[in-house]
Amino acid sequence: MKIFLFIILSLTCFAGAQAQRFIQHGTITYEQRVSQKKLMQAEDPTISKEMLDATSESFIINNRLIFSGNKTLYTGMPGQEEFMLMIMKSRVWSDLETRKAVFKTNSMHFKGIYEDSLLKMRWQIQNETRNIAGFKCRKAIGTMLDSVVVVAFYCPEIVPQGGPEIFSGLPGMILGIAIPRFYTTWFATKVEVGEPGAEVFNIPFEKGEKIVPIEEFRKDWRKTHDQKKKMPDDHVNIIIKGMQYQLPSSMKEF
Repeated sequence: MKIFLFIILSLTCFAGAQAQRFIQHGTITYEQRVSQKKLMQAEDPTISKEMLDATSESFIINNRLIFSGNKTLYTGMPGQEEFMLMIMKSRVWSDLETRKAVFKTNSMHFKGIYEDSLLKMRWQIQNETRNIAGFKCRKAIGTMLDSVVVVAFYCPEIVPQGGPEIFSGLPGMILGIAIPRFYTTWFATKVEVGEPGAEVFNIPFEKGEKIVPIEEFRKDWRKTHDQKKKMPDDHVNIIIKGMQYQLPSSMKEF
């Protein structure tokens, strides 16, 4: 009888292990939501009630993360590419193994391709879990720019340690991000499993374009933003990576 129970238990454990998914390739759709009214109030505490009433509560952008092993591309949805670039300003190709990323920026303010290390975060993993897009995720809290708190939810079933925008470094794919100080969230709405073509990760160069270090790109940016000379390098990096529109004025002015 004991042998029989042992066999049943072993088969049950084996079946559970077989059912566990470990996803290496796919596409994740994220809904990025910016609380527009709160951001406007942070920019200008004296803003009129009439102006706030005429403003929508938030605006939403849908982006996608294409991943295969240690390679990821964060970009806009098909048909929304131009709008996404106008708002976010960058497409991001990341190599999670070398911890390097290439940003292709194309906006009315600056344009080019530059390389930088992936954002370094100090993560603390929590016991709390949350279901996002049908996947069980675990909570983690991190800090960026010395004092900005980032709340993340990552999924160990999706093996690559990437995420939306410039976030990565947890033991599984990040499916949810909230930055209260930026009044912004990113949450996955759909995960599609399947290996993308290798050409997805090829960077499209226009005539005369080349990849430059972020230090060179940042130097050129400062030339056209003389009033920002005292702004720390890491804050400038956040701006040129496309997150300027989310930064409260207290973080923009120095």
